[in-house]
Amino acid sequence: MNVHFTMSGAGSAARQRALMLVRDAIAKREASLASAEAQKLSINDAGGISRPSSQGGK
Repeated sequence: MNVHFTMSGAGSAARQRALMLVRDAIAKREASLASAEAQKLSINDAGGISRPSSQGGK
């Protein structure tokens, strides 16, 4: 059975809204990642945070 979707009517509006929501989510995620990366770089520039050693603090 072939199903063909046309870009008209309520289905089109729903698809456009779904695409807008996806684009917004992607933009927010990219902004969050960029912010986290910038924060990480600023922490490293400020001398860093002492992390526990991989040997259990020995």
